Amino acid sequence: MTVSMRSLRTVSLAALFVCTGCGTSFVNRGIQEQSRWIQTQVARRATSPSEVGEDETLNYESRFEVEVSPSNNRGSAHDAQERSDLPDLHLYSRIGGQRTEVGSASNAQTLTSSYPLRLKRGDTVELRLVDRANTYHRVQYDSRQTDDWSSESTSETPLAQFSFQFEGPGRYFFHRGYGLFFIDFRPLQ
Repeated sequence: MTVSMRSLRTVSLAALFVCTGCGTSFVNRGIQEQSRWIQTQVARRATSPSEVGEDETLNYESRFEVEVSPSNNRGSAHDAQERSDLPDLHLYSRIGGQRTEVGSASNAQTLTSSYPLRLKRGDTVELRLVDRANTYHRVQYDSRQTDDWSSESTSETPLAQFSFQFEGPGRYFFHRGYGLFFIDFRPLQ
């Protein structure tokens, strides 16, 4: 039985590759930035879930952690136009018909916000994440007879919109449209 030097070298290189992969220095190079962000959120200590009474309305500190997809795809169900690469994020909540802006971040793909909300078990919470674009146009005539004028317009492109039933304190996770959401409800004293 003769073994060629070439096949012996191939076997030893394969064994070296397998042993290198078994060590503690193994790096998963396929992990995406959003997966890293999810891991950091899951590693954070969350509010432990607890039961609240049916008709008990309490004040909660709601902590919103939002990550937006890095790609600005065209024509998704949530965005008929192309959104900007670094959007001006604005997060709105609607509870019982009352709309409130609960957070914003300029030129960012992540949004962290904390906002007090008054909730009871079974309330429907609607969330809407948008990319706000402001355009400003100013004309100066530098004339005694003609007035200068300016115009400003604001447009909001929806990135994610969804609703859920509030079941009590604890952490909630959602993935809708362009956004990943971790929401932590903590009772205020």
